[in-house]
Amino acid sequence: EAVVDKLAEGTRESYNSAWNQWVLWRQIQSMSPYLEEHNAEDRRRNEDELLRFVTYLAVVMKRANGTIKQRIFAIRYGHLVSGREDPTANRQRLWAALGGFARWAVRVRRKFPVTPEQLNWIHARLQTSSSLGRGDVAALWAALNTAFFFMLRASEYLIQPGKGWSQGRALQGRNVQLKAKGEVCASYAEAQHADEIVLEITGSKTDQYNFGTLRNH
Repeated sequence: EAVVDKLAEGTRESYNSAWNQWVLWRQIQSMSPYLEEHNAEDRRRNEDELLRFVTYLAVVMKRANGTIKQRIFAIRYGHLVSGREDPTANRQRLWAALGGFARWAVRVRRKFPVTPEQLNWIHARLQTSSSLGRGDVAALWAALNTAFFFMLRASEYLIQPGKGWSQGRALQGRNVQLKAKGEVCASYAEAQHADEIVLEITGSKTDQYNFGTLRNH
């Protein structure tokens, strides 16, 4: 359990799904998911099998190169957790093939960053044409500003489709402090004069052991 818990929450879920796909792939062939090898012939045969699997993902399933790499890392981790050797180590053909898939891939149109002008547009839209109530508008506007100015990741302030809240990361009321002249505002009246806001980020993708960090404006 400790070996598995080394992985981040999202990575564990992704690896588990990928490992199940690999197990199904091998079951169809009536083969064990574990690639055992005792000689050079076994080694070549196992690399061929990995190449068939990733080629199926790339050519038939049209999976992105990053997704294919994740599948490979899941297979690797599944072997390591069970006490077996890394089946992807020194597999030159395997990694070369992944490079080839990257060249074949359709170029993704990258997203543009959000700008303050876009925030202003959203604010105007909420005020004039939104069907939301006044309280919901205020809450949505507060969430958007908090996410933008503190550069939050989605899991730190949004519910994730199909996953629910990330309890260890999502920002909660107790993680926010308003301050005036360096002192915590203890009442609504004091908060009207706040000149500083402090957020406690309890955990994030770059803070795997959830030590937490503070950010302030």
